Amino acid sequence: MKNILLIILTASTVLFATLFFVERAKAPVDRDSSDVPVVQDQVSDQPEIYTVLSEVNEVPIYLESPDLREPLEECIFDIQGRVTGSWFFEGDFPVEIYTSNGEFLNTEIARTSDEWMTTDEVDFGVQINCLQASCSVDTRLRFIRDNPSDLRENDDFAEVDITVPASCKG
Repeated sequence: MKNILLIILTASTVLFATLFFVERAKAPVDRDSSDVPVVQDQVSDQPEIYTVLSEVNEVPIYLESPDLREPLEECIFDIQGRVTGSWFFEGDFPVEIYTSNGEFLNTEIARTSDEWMTTDEVDFGVQINCLQASCSVDTRLRFIRDNPSDLRENDDFAEVDITVPASCKG
């Protein structure tokens, strides 16, 4: 008998609580507009992140600086970016430099000091030296997934066309 009474009491409490919260949720909320915080527009001095998708698996590579869509002012420049950790082997991956006609010029190495054995995004940096590579004005960078296994199914790359000063041609 005590068990039946306890079950009825518990069921009644749950039913009452449910009805109370459902009715409360339906009631309009009367707010004074002075309670709403005002968000001011802020102009960010951060450059827009340029995202490139790799050719095979469409892995996003986020290029943060410099803005490679704009003509570069220097022949030697550092690129900062992020890509998934699977692109690294021993903390680096190659970046090849080509003319716009596809002629190979040089290889630079993108490196990270972060933990690269992860599926998360990892920051990297690479210095591109167009004086040493004798870049043409229109140059192509190829970011290549490091593939120590040499299995073709693990190959991937992304290309970015850049414009460098004419003085970079050695």
